[in-house]
Amino acid sequence: MPIPVARSAARARVPLALIGASGRVGADLLKLLAQPAIDAPVQLVGVANSRAALWQAEGLAPGLAAERLRAQAGGSAEALIEQLIAGERPALLVDCTASAAIAAHSARLLEAGVSLVTPNKIAFAGTQRDYQRLRQAALTTPAAWSATVGAGLPILSTIRRLRAAGDRLTAIEATLSGTLGSLLTRVHDGVSLRQALTEAVHHGLAEPDPRIDLSGQDVRRKLTIMLREAGVEIEPGAIALDPLLHLGSEQPWDEAVGAHERDWLGLIQDARRSQSRFVYRARWSLADGAHVALALVPDAHPLAGARGTENRVVLHSEYQGDTPIVIAGAGAGVRITAAAVLADVQAVCEQLLPLASVREQPVRLRRIA
Repeated sequence: MPIPVARSAARARVPLALIGASGRVGADLLKLLAQPAIDAPVQLVGVANSRAALWQAEGLAPGLAAERLRAQAGGSAEALIEQLIAGERPALLVDCTASAAIAAHSARLLEAGVSLVTPNKIAFAGTQRDYQRLRQAALTTPAAWSATVGAGLPILSTIRRLRAAGDRLTAIEATLSGTLGSLLTRVHDGVSLRQALTEAVHHGLAEPDPRIDLSGQDVRRKLTIMLREAGVEIEPGAIALDPLLHLGSEQPWDEAVGAHERDWLGLIQDARRSQSRFVYRARWSLADGAHVALALVPDAHPLAGARGTENRVVLHSEYQGDTPIVIAGAGAGVRITAAAVLADVQAVCEQLLPLASVREQPVRLRRIA
């Protein structure tokens, strides 16, 4: 097996620091960056997790960075951020955490001229005022956050293209949680609610305490981001939220879920008889506002076809009329999220570096007599 080496400095590269390098997405991003065939125009100069940070201005080999970080005894993600802010430009921070503390630095980084790529939803689903500050800063400092909604699916990019063309969304219907989609698929397949949740926790699809996933907060954040990209000014609290399950904190979650199993069995039987299916739906329209809740939809509905971690998004717009845009595909998963982050990194680098340094040899056109 060849020994991973740092990238050659011959090509113009953007210094990149990665926070969340020991998490699943961050670790997989390092694996992608280590692949010779990818050769992104970046130089990894820093990595951090919740316990330590490592900075090496001359460059870190992506294939060895995770191992070196595990052996690191000091440093912090916050110190790494300060190092980037104080350093030269261009510079790029990739935040692969779900940390509110790290997300709180987002606007400051952009205002200081440090570019940002992240799948972390927290900053972009905060208050409308904070979001506007981020968008304003991103006008002068390249940033990308497409992986915040749907991992690698072209959800935000489609909404932006519609808006750029003068179109206006009139309604959205979407299933945006791979965790809850997988759970509902198993329940419709005849698995008990408790067993389905236990499986989701075991396979890493849900948090060790799945109350977090069942709350629906993550879906509300995604809908908030989608609406803002469409030009809708909205506070997260304006989106009505009904959790998939209301579980108290007084007893273990698996015991609390057990109390709902008989009710769910009846619901699934009723759904089958009516040729319908339960989905956890994010919904918005000009007339009715925004809601996130469990919904029963006919089998023929576009959302009803989703299985497992698949996301489906139905976009109604003025230009599209009676034929909405439907986007479908895997909306969760370590590799597809890491790949989406990498694609955003590439896109930001194309803006940061002179075009001649990121393009291949230019095509020469012959004059035709």
